[in-house]
Amino acid sequence: MMASVVRWRSSLSAPAQASGGADAANGLRLRLGMSDDNDGPRAHEEAYIGLGSNLQLPVEQLQRAFEELARLPGCHLTGRSTLYESRPLGPPGQPDYVNAVARILTRLAPLPLLHELQGIERVHQRVRGERWGPRTLDLDLLLYGQSTIETAELRIPHPGLH
Repeated sequence: MMASVVRWRSSLSAPAQASGGADAANGLRLRLGMSDDNDGPRAHEEAYIGLGSNLQLPVEQLQRAFEELARLPGCHLTGRSTLYESRPLGPPGQPDYVNAVARILTRLAPLPLLHELQGIERVHQRVRGERWGPRTLDLDLLLYGQSTIETAELRIPHPGLH
């Protein structure tokens, strides 16, 4: 099945922009027109994950990542945005990105969830190099319930939402 990609017309960032915190979560729910799947188990916290790729068949990378998110232990994929295309914020000369947002319910705490997301990135051969450089898959934990977290490893809400 071929996924459609919407061209995002903002030069700033993806539609995940919001004012932060609860407002950001509400903004994501409203603006992304998430498709709901409420048949799954109730989980502890609602979390939003940003997905992006601009290397090695980005649409397929995101489709596989959605499938892998749905299989994470202690998590249930409850919504997903449409795919959209955006220009890279980083170094010139790289291809445009294909992006999306996933909504999950999770029993995982924020840091273990982040580590699971990084594991998915490794499966997709993500190489951490140049800041905002090209990548096979980028998974960002955007929001985790109403939490605000500031550590060296994790910032929630994600800085890109402000």
